[in-house]
Amino acid sequence: MKYLLWFFVGCVCIGTPFFIGYDQHDMWNSAFGGMIGGTLFLILLYFFVVRKKFSSKWKMIIASLFTFHILAFAAFIVVSYRTPTFQRDHLLTMRPYLVNMAIVDGEIYRRALSTLHLYYDQPAEKKKSFVEVFNVLYGKKIHNGIFETEEHQTPRGTFVTYQGDSVVQLIVSNDTISKGIRPDFANINGQKGQIQYTGTMSKHGVTYERNN
Repeated sequence: MKYLLWFFVGCVCIGTPFFIGYDQHDMWNSAFGGMIGGTLFLILLYFFVVRKKFSSKWKMIIASLFTFHILAFAAFIVVSYRTPTFQRDHLLTMRPYLVNMAIVDGEIYRRALSTLHLYYDQPAEKKKSFVEVFNVLYGKKIHNGIFETEEHQTPRGTFVTYQGDSVVQLIVSNDTISKGIRPDFANINGQKGQIQYTGTMSKHGVTYERNN
């Protein structure tokens, strides 16, 4: 009966702070509360049971085991808490790099290479201009000078302009999270301080520059 009582004491010591700090969006308060409650339970168990029931040798062994358990669990909680923070900071560092690669490769190079391939694959007697070839490939996807996106949200599009019939310019500023170089930079899509690239393609190839 006494051990059953201590079982309920342990449930109360751990469960009470766990549920007091409960947040479905952030479990760390509950984890820290449970750790503190568990530590309190082991301390109570030692002073009210172990110290009275066991010899000095076993008291030392059990006290060492309890201490090791508390320290190991505390270290585990701290490391587990710091790991997501490190991962989040690492992702914030990596995201601009990945966005840069996605813009250059996906939005600029991929479209330029497809256009160049079709342009130079034309028969000589029915040769279209570079801009005409570009519109054959992508014209249906462009609305009011902007590439439509799956979400159909204009501010996240790629902006298209033409210089005569020989040059196509793409201004890509479709990321709303990754920051650019200058926080005061006015992006073409109405955002501020975000990454932006300008790609220029013609029959001679493609070049690009980072605006921010």
